[in-house]
Amino acid sequence: MDVLRRLGGELLFVNAAYEDVFGQSPETIRTDPSAFLDVVHDDDRDRVTLAMERASAGTAQQVEFRVDHASGMQLWVESHCKPVTDDDGTVQRVVGFTRDITERKTRERDLARKNETLDQFTSTVAHDLRNPLNVADGHLDIARRECESPHLETTARSLAQMNDLLEDLLTLARTGETIDELTAVDFADVVDASSSNVATMRTTVAVAGSARIRCDPSRLKEAMENLLRNAVEHGSAGNRSETGDAVEHNEASVRITAGVLPDRTGVYVEDDGARIPAAEQDRIFESGYTTLKAGTGFGLSIVEEIVEAHGWSIRARTGESGGARFEITGVEFVD
Repeated sequence: MDVLRRLGGELLFVNAAYEDVFGQSPETIRTDPSAFLDVVHDDDRDRVTLAMERASAGTAQQVEFRVDHASGMQLWVESHCKPVTDDDGTVQRVVGFTRDITERKTRERDLARKNETLDQFTSTVAHDLRNPLNVADGHLDIARRECESPHLETTARSLAQMNDLLEDLLTLARTGETIDELTAVDFADVVDASSSNVATMRTTVAVAGSARIRCDPSRLKEAMENLLRNAVEHGSAGNRSETGDAVEHNEASVRITAGVLPDRTGVYVEDDGARIPAAEQDRIFESGYTTLKAGTGFGLSIVEEIVEAHGWSIRARTGESGGARFEITGVEFVD
């Protein structure tokens, strides 16, 4: 093995845990430092060898690979290798550690299978439900041209609500527990992008403070859109009664403020509408729970899914102006 030839082939230290991971005695690798390659899966051996060569050349490495254990089991392991250099930058030795990640890889594989099955299911449901909805909507348009009846307007509202419910269900099903690569973005930019898709003539959205945070921008934008839409739909001064019952108030205006929490533990979104009663502050994140007659009850559930996928937490409380306030904590800020 080239890396071992460059370093003189001398193994300075190996602990007893080596046998648990590779199924070989520490004495085996002390005698022949390249012996661990004998139990590396055939399809992964070249990658492991390349990683070791790069480490010996001065670049730290992290590599995941399979081990054909002497017990007959196949393990997944993760190895970290770091070169140690002298003052001239010459590599003197390579240090590292390896850990068993079989359980994690099993969970990832199971989750991938579940997501694939769920995606197939949701695609089928979407197709099978949209077809009759489109037929009903088409016939409703014909009926409206032929006659006038308040029952037709009721039917139209019901069809629109069914379509909204279908969209929210599909979004919730496809949200899952994973996120894409995290990048640093300005919180104000996410709020501005979200408000452009939600704000109405009677809505104002202001950013009271901003900072750069590490997140999946598209997923955070989706969460922010749902939070803003929740504020708009509930309106101000009465879309939600003190008991949580929905009341009609379509002409209400709403002012929304977003910003960074004073202690920089997270961010918040607050409106000047009716407060969320204490008894509802946990329930509002439940799938299907809503206090609006036309609501689907999935918007805030989707927000919670996205927040938790980032490893953050969200809670509802009463804002400084008496309206609803949502605080997202655990956010990583980038200086």
